[in-house]
Amino acid sequence: MELIAEYKNIVGSKPITASELKDEQTNATLGLPGSFESVQQLSGAYSNILQYGLPDDYYNTFTQKVLSATPDTANEIAKKYIQPGHLVWIVVGDMSKVESGIRELNIGEVHKIDADGNPVQ
Repeated sequence: MELIAEYKNIVGSKPITASELKDEQTNATLGLPGSFESVQQLSGAYSNILQYGLPDDYYNTFTQKVLSATPDTANEIAKKYIQPGHLVWIVVGDMSKVESGIRELNIGEVHKIDADGNPVQ
């Protein structure tokens, strides 16, 4: 329920604040150099560029782009991409233990599937 409330709040009554944005900008940018310390990490970064069709200079311009975000731009992006009414929740667990709690949340239809994605009665 807390996560659902957070999604609704961020696009509603409690948008991203300057302080929250600053904290995330700091986390995203100061951690970046540590993600290029090994051959595996470099390979992963290049894989991301290729897989997602990112520009070749993606990591060279990342910090500048992240730090240029303002609370207004961050909130515009949040409203565009965070759509609480269109979320799909996937819960993995013992149905005998979690099903009643999931149904009590009343967040949508409950579909049971097996490990291969086939419907279960």
